[in-house]
Amino acid sequence: MSLESKPRKKPRSRPRIYSWLLCFFASLALFLASSVFGQSALLDEANKASEENNFPKAEKLYHKLIGLNQNKAIVMFNLANLYYRNQDIPMAVIYYSRAAEEAPQFKNAYLNLGKLYYSLLEYARALQSFKAYLEVDPEDIDTLLLIGDTCQTLRDYLCALRHYELAYSLDSSHADVFTALSSLYLSFKDYDRALSYLSIEVTDTENAFTLSKMRARVLFEAGRYTEASASYIRAIEEAGLLIKENRIASDSSYQLSLKLAEV
Repeated sequence: MSLESKPRKKPRSRPRIYSWLLCFFASLALFLASSVFGQSALLDEANKASEENNFPKAEKLYHKLIGLNQNKAIVMFNLANLYYRNQDIPMAVIYYSRAAEEAPQFKNAYLNLGKLYYSLLEYARALQSFKAYLEVDPEDIDTLLLIGDTCQTLRDYLCALRHYELAYSLDSSHADVFTALSSLYLSFKDYDRALSYLSIEVTDTENAFTLSKMRARVLFEAGRYTEASASYIRAIEEAGLLIKENRIASDSSYQLSLKLAEV
């Protein structure tokens, strides 16, 4: 939700956007140019240095490649990743921006720049970057949800609703779409409408877990504590299955147990 693969309580939070950031900034796998732009021995050497956390060598080689005008968008993109991993955020922003300017169709540069701005709480800039990504790939569900999240953070609820509903129109079986719409209506304390998006039956355990957690949250805030307890218990059971399959963090069940104790 790596920088290449795939951004309250600021003022409102949903786990999805921050789990994406964690994944997004934790792995930081290099974007390999070979599949799109052809092989480059020097680029391979730079990428290898970056993978080995040899920052001085990787930085020097990436800058040399930029000077040689080789695969500039990809090089700038990987250089931005390198700077981010070394906590040089201003330089990371500069090179994500340059990668996007160099190759306007290179949508990952917009996406990563948007998520970086979101992590810095620069929501208006994040929104601009996400929308630039969407111009290249207008039916990307995850980016529509990110735009909705960002609009909601900026308290532009019509914008949030518009993008969530567009995501729903493209994929009416996506669990994150349902939780996004439910969370939006929960912010208005429209509990019935918030719950209406969580009644869908899903077969995938991870999607069921996502819906159960959200349902428990809505029921708890609505003061329906007995039903909230039942939903938390169900979510804990689903978490146990996912932990066995190594699909979620091992402390997820514990965190849900704490929520259940609050009820």
